[in-house]
Amino acid sequence: MSREFFYTDAIQIAGASLTLSGDESKHITRVLRKGPGERIWVTDGADNAYECVIRATDNHLVACEILSRHHHMNESLLDVTLAVGVVKNPSRMDWMVEKCTELGIRKFIPIRSERSVHYTAKTQRWSALAMAAMKQSMRCWLPPVESVTEFATLLSGPLPYDLKLILHETIDPSLHLYRVAGLHPDARKVLLLVGPEGGFSDEEVALAEKSGFHTASLGTRRLRTETAAVAATTWMTAQDAGNENHSQRPSG
Repeated sequence: MSREFFYTDAIQIAGASLTLSGDESKHITRVLRKGPGERIWVTDGADNAYECVIRATDNHLVACEILSRHHHMNESLLDVTLAVGVVKNPSRMDWMVEKCTELGIRKFIPIRSERSVHYTAKTQRWSALAMAAMKQSMRCWLPPVESVTEFATLLSGPLPYDLKLILHETIDPSLHLYRVAGLHPDARKVLLLVGPEGGFSDEEVALAEKSGFHTASLGTRRLRTETAAVAATTWMTAQDAGNENHSQRPSG
């Protein structure tokens, strides 16, 4: 049975049935040529996955019966938000959003800081890439991509996280991310702050520390923004990769 995931909005789910429309239905019927009797997986992007059997198709809709429902399937036990400086090269930013979604990030906050370069934010495109990566990696949560936020604005607002981490290349390598995070084993909601291509200034790091952030290192090598984001995400979510600790119940 194929484990390719498809997406439908929660409003298209009712009782033991759901429907797919638009590009999703076209892909199922015209590209994959699936029809009644075949099984597929569908997610609503809100932490729910559904094992379904196709009951009917036409040119615009695929109607399915839900066989079983799975909550938080293929999701990390850690709720990790990535606040990251937008990089100048669009393809690198695209790659970072795609890979961090695959690895389990729950929310993206693009930030503008002191050393940020001029750029055009493409939040709509990043949201579309997150959608594709969610389905490709068989996740059931669609990470939202917030609008670009000023560094100082982010720090001045409410930050309801158990652990807040800021990465900086000048930090003592002995304060590696895995060591710092390991000092907070009960943290379940984490904010990772990764700087732009020029890094954070010392003043910004000091401001973050005053706001309750812990500084952390990724080692002695200087990494690109997108590399640091992916590496940090991997460290935080790998412990839960492939976990099967999700609830499952039959339809109805």
